[in-house]
Amino acid sequence: MLNQLVILSVLWVEAESMCYTFNEESDKASEGLLRSGLYVNLQSDEAIEMDLVYLTYRAERDLYDWRQAADPNSFWGDLNWRDYISFLRHTPILLATARQVMKAALLTVQPEQFDFSPHEDETLYKIPDLADDETITLAQLFPGAESFPAVQFLMLQAQRGYYPQLKKIRGPLYAWETYITELLMGKDEINDPLIRGFRHTLMKIDFRSQWEYWYPIIQNVVEGEIQ
Repeated sequence: MLNQLVILSVLWVEAESMCYTFNEESDKASEGLLRSGLYVNLQSDEAIEMDLVYLTYRAERDLYDWRQAADPNSFWGDLNWRDYISFLRHTPILLATARQVMKAALLTVQPEQFDFSPHEDETLYKIPDLADDETITLAQLFPGAESFPAVQFLMLQAQRGYYPQLKKIRGPLYAWETYITELLMGKDEINDPLIRGFRHTLMKIDFRSQWEYWYPIIQNVVEGEIQ
């Protein structure tokens, strides 16, 4: 019991502080480029915030779908979406774990995972769980993109993945600085595949595998809340 409390305490501290340390745990190359400004923000502030909302939804949805399928005879099986979100909002250790899951999943995304080829289904952000006022019903995990630059990190990873492909075409002397300058010029033939690969990969991030690791650690505490 003492060991479990220690684990939960460590989890709580780490999860509560992670929104301020996201970049510190990324590799040095990514951190240096992000801090230096040698990458291009190709999206509006509104688009970045919507990306963060979508990632938050996916992290929360993956837990909900997994637990309902894995344990349909427990209280999970009786939870509708809105009850689940209410439970998540009022269960601090589960909320903290959701933050940890989201961070851990995003940090696994590597530049080579981005697919910049055309895709048949370009429909983005299919979110069926909408409230009556057309806002997404979810539990806020982070105050906003400024305090948790996950979307910016993913865009940087996408740009790092796209650069070698262009370098194969332009030749070995094609420098990162030249690449960034071309992105800034906003040419559709260069920027469109990058944005497409970024969004397509963002939609495929796997949060469930992180939940499968973290949730068993807190399961007794979480499910004890409803007994």
